[in-house]
Amino acid sequence: MTECRRQNWRATVSRYLKGRDLALQAVLAQLCFTLVLGAAGLAANNQIAISLLCGGIISAAANGWLVLMAFRPPLGTPAQKIVASFYVGAMGKFIITALLFLLAFKQFAFLTSALYAAVMILAYVIVQSIVWIYPLVRR
Repeated sequence: MTECRRQNWRATVSRYLKGRDLALQAVLAQLCFTLVLGAAGLAANNQIAISLLCGGIISAAANGWLVLMAFRPPLGTPAQKIVASFYVGAMGKFIITALLFLLAFKQFAFLTSALYAAVMILAYVIVQSIVWIYPLVRR
């Protein structure tokens, strides 16, 4: 292997690891923000806090799955397998999101109220937006 190729390989590995770390940090930021939302929701009442926590945890758990699946293949894996892992991650994220919303509505009867359901969905959207905002703020 020539020196130029070796340097390119090292740069690729470095970018891969930085991307994985950034994605995991974004999920961790989602979890931290979810806890802050839940604590702030306690100022209103327990149902608001639980609604906020449910929405945030659903978003963070689904994104955690996507990150784990997307960065699962090692470097040097053929492109088709890398794309397939992203598809598996995205499909899993969709399924996890749907199942966790279903579980939340089944477990917490107060979520049938429009107010609490809206709070949970709003928390999901806000926590989901952290994935897009975190890399911009981090720089």
